[in-house]
Amino acid sequence: MPKLSDNNLIQTTVDGVDHVAVEQESKWGVGRLRLLVNDDLRGRFDDQARLFNEAVFANDVKAVREHGEGMRKGWLALDRAADRCRPRAPCARGMGGVGTGWRHRHCPNQPRGARRHSRGARLGGMDAG
Repeated sequence: MPKLSDNNLIQTTVDGVDHVAVEQESKWGVGRLRLLVNDDLRGRFDDQARLFNEAVFANDVKAVREHGEGMRKGWLALDRAADRCRPRAPCARGMGGVGTGWRHRHCPNQPRGARRHSRGARLGGMDAG
């Protein structure tokens, strides 16, 4: 079997990362997933994306392979974190907190005392519910 050229090695890695990204964007919406997780995880993901892009533009096969694997893991880490915070549907009793209309649930990726409601807005610790 012939050896792949550097350009082909880079392209196959980019294709693999793109596949994972498209799967996650199909599930969560384009550009939405990284906004559903805490600032620390989002920052680490963004740093990894920067390193991956720099490696691709530098045509550095070793770095592309390394950071491509990091991107695949990063997309899956975002997915797991967002799944833990997945907003709940409206509840039957008139929806959660006083006058809010939605059931609340603490999200482990948000600061203590913060809550999320199923429309995705972050509510401060002073809300009723």
